[in-house]
Amino acid sequence: MDCEIDYPGWKAGADNQPAALESAGNPLRRGRVPAGKHEIALVYVPLSFYSGLAASLPGWIIFWIMARSYVKKLAALFRSALS
Repeated sequence: MDCEIDYPGWKAGADNQPAALESAGNPLRRGRVPAGKHEIALVYVPLSFYSGLAASLPGWIIFWIMARSYVKKLAALFRSALS
């Protein structure tokens, strides 16, 4: 099927069915499908990306709340200065 670097997070499918990936005995991975015409899909779904996203989400929420508060205070300051 394919031969690429064996890195966690890769998923394979053939004809809309999951296909197994296996180590090729070196830093590569491979998958097998029977002979013939098939539609092959390789998708990279790294767990590290989603765990990093989950870990950084609270920080982004706090940043958004603080930035919104700062903009409101700044707007009030400008309104009072123009009055």
